[in-house]
Amino acid sequence: MNDSKIRENAEKKYEEYAISAERIASVVTNVLDMPADAAVNDITIRPINQVQQSAQTLINTQKKRST
Repeated sequence: MNDSKIRENAEKKYEEYAISAERIASVVTNVLDMPADAAVNDITIRPINQVQQSAQTLINTQKKRST
């Protein structure tokens, strides 16, 4: 696989799963606006379609194993 093919695949995945900078900024702003008596230890932000695809991949793998 050449560099242009790798770049093309990476760009496709980015377009498919990327979260916009505005969305990330919105999450950070919401955390910063929390009351002073609230603590945030961790923040995990991931695109929902990536989670759905991962779940579907797991289901498909389990189906293949059971046949």
